[in-house]
Amino acid sequence: MDETELFPSPNWFHQTCMAVTTDGWIIYGGPTRTLCVLEPLPDSYETIIAEKNYKAHVINKATATSQKIVSVDISPEWPKKRLIITGSADGAVRLWSLAHDEDNVLRVKTVQVHDVHTKDNEEIAGVGYSTEEYAISVGCYGNLVKWNLNTNVVTNHSQFLKKFRPSCMSCSRHTPLQVAVGTKQGLLFLLDLNGKGKVLYKVRAHDDEMLHLSWCPQYEVVIKKQLMDVAQSRMSKLRKALDAEAEIENKDEVLSFKTNESTCLKKTDKQTPKKEKAENSEEEVEEEDMFDMYKDHEDNEFGHKKFQATDVYVKVKAQTKENDFLAECLKLKSEILKRKSEPEPSIESLVQKLDETHVDEKVEKNAPAENGSGDSAKDNEADVTEESGHSSSHVHRHLLATISKHGTVRIWSKTGKQVSSCQVSQASNKLQNKPKGSGFWLSLLWYRPDALLISDLKSQLLVCNPLNMDCKLKLEWSVLHSAHKRNLYGIASTAPRVQTATTEVEDWPIFTVAQDRAVIQYSLKEKKIVRSHATCGGFVYSIATCPYDPKKIAISVGDGAVRVWELDTTDDDARLSSQHVTTYWQHVQGKVLTVAWHPTRENRLAFGTAESRVGIIDTSGRQERPAKTLPGALSGGVYSLCWGGGALLASAGGQLAKYTDKSDQAPEIIDIVVEGAKWKVCEVYWSERALLVGSEDGGVAAVTSRAPHVAIAAAFPFK
Repeated sequence: MDETELFPSPNWFHQTCMAVTTDGWIIYGGPTRTLCVLEPLPDSYETIIAEKNYKAHVINKATATSQKIVSVDISPEWPKKRLIITGSADGAVRLWSLAHDEDNVLRVKTVQVHDVHTKDNEEIAGVGYSTEEYAISVGCYGNLVKWNLNTNVVTNHSQFLKKFRPSCMSCSRHTPLQVAVGTKQGLLFLLDLNGKGKVLYKVRAHDDEMLHLSWCPQYEVVIKKQLMDVAQSRMSKLRKALDAEAEIENKDEVLSFKTNESTCLKKTDKQTPKKEKAENSEEEVEEEDMFDMYKDHEDNEFGHKKFQATDVYVKVKAQTKENDFLAECLKLKSEILKRKSEPEPSIESLVQKLDETHVDEKVEKNAPAENGSGDSAKDNEADVTEESGHSSSHVHRHLLATISKHGTVRIWSKTGKQVSSCQVSQASNKLQNKPKGSGFWLSLLWYRPDALLISDLKSQLLVCNPLNMDCKLKLEWSVLHSAHKRNLYGIASTAPRVQTATTEVEDWPIFTVAQDRAVIQYSLKEKKIVRSHATCGGFVYSIATCPYDPKKIAISVGDGAVRVWELDTTDDDARLSSQHVTTYWQHVQGKVLTVAWHPTRENRLAFGTAESRVGIIDTSGRQERPAKTLPGALSGGVYSLCWGGGALLASAGGQLAKYTDKSDQAPEIIDIVVEGAKWKVCEVYWSERALLVGSEDGGVAAVTSRAPHVAIAAAFPFK
């Protein structure tokens, strides 16, 4: 009976603020300096809600200052050792331990902390476990810290990033102390922090800010590249178009030849004598043109001609058949693709080849030639294992995926060479014209070797297969779900970080979090949303059950929104089923302190805010509709609302106001006078028999429900 249905919201716009363990624990940084741990309840646990439930543990004041937690990572030894590491906006990096005591109560405590980033007033850009012993953290000013968790010794490698501004970081899943860092300038660094450390490669990954990184869970993969199928289809279309143009040109040439031939026949016919014309009249008969006014004119009728036109004959050499341009293009393209697929020699392979040349001649003669080929093949960046007319297969190792601010996704090889890329869907023109600095917060997660999860600019969850690319090194993606309404910025999963070719593929749950404060659980195997968890970014002030539908509950939250929770019963009517939670935030504009359902009219909900705002929401349907704000008449927070007598009563700042449904009609202020003294009303309740009011002085009075409100009885039980 301890399940939690409304969780605290994860912090906005931080891709690594939420992490999920392999056994289903959800850990993230919450609002107001909190660390939230959602413990999954076993199926045998008796809960009110039939679906998978969690028990929330909220650690208040998880940071020393008022700053929030921006990055979370889970120990590779989980669940053997329940350890997590967090980084906050004030620069503090903490190691936490989670354990149940004798009473089965979860205890969360800080083990140790380092403040290297705090000294420079540096916000954490990312934290992560490199091994069980070392943790890595990077700040927004370029401080890269290696933290030995066993000895509590920290090493600052600030010489690598220098003037660059890191924006994201990810530790390698396969190679210890290898870290990939993305910067706001679009540069990608791969660093080796063993000893004094070194830069393995630095490339210009994107033209704009890099938002997130994710390593491939499998060290060695085979990527299939399409070669001919796409090219042939395009070239066949070009050939058909060229053939059609050639046919049209041939038809024009035939028509022009016929017209020239007919004109030549007319000229020769005029030059022949009349006798020959008469003899040939039986063979060729010309039709007279009665409208030709110059037909019977004489040659010298208009004077002597100085120049007599004659036919000019030009000898043209037979044209030799030229080579097919398209065939030459195809040959050149295949040659370019073949050379491009060949791996470039790296420094390590060149050094190894030099070492192999100095091997003793006796060993070289006795050893077979096949022995040394296995190790050298592993060092190559991409080995062509199979090639056919339509595709070729290439072996790549230690791949890394990156995403930029405008939705460009690129895959990078072990040596910093781009393997493939894709562009996710663009946002609408309204979102693209957002002011400078607002931007988008995209994320990605390499879920399986053949499944890369991406969030796009339309708040959709996409998936693409990085192991299949076309001849232009492009990836194709598809949409999984678009249930989020605003800015999907975080993706997490229970999938293991390290996978092999023999790893059994399971339906690991996928969790996405967005700016609409919803955490959605998705099943990639079943291609459907398992459940949507509602969260809140502020205090819960009041809960109201609908009088005519008890399965509909309204909740007022201090994050500027009203939530309506719709429940249902299971088939056996033994437990409840959480169907849907609708959030109404448009035109609310403030902390919602109280809500009240209309007693007779369906789907009519009133609310009051801390800014003295009173409004009405139409909750019919599951679409979010903007609230209707009533004219203002009160000052101070509205803590009490009540429907009665065909009007809405609200109290705030010691005053009582009566509202109507008409937005153009001003509210009426009601004065409550008891024994000649005007009361400061702070609570109100209406019934047919009387109107009950409470004062700030601890008094309770009953007055008539209709105007004028005359006092019936009064008492001061709380004075």
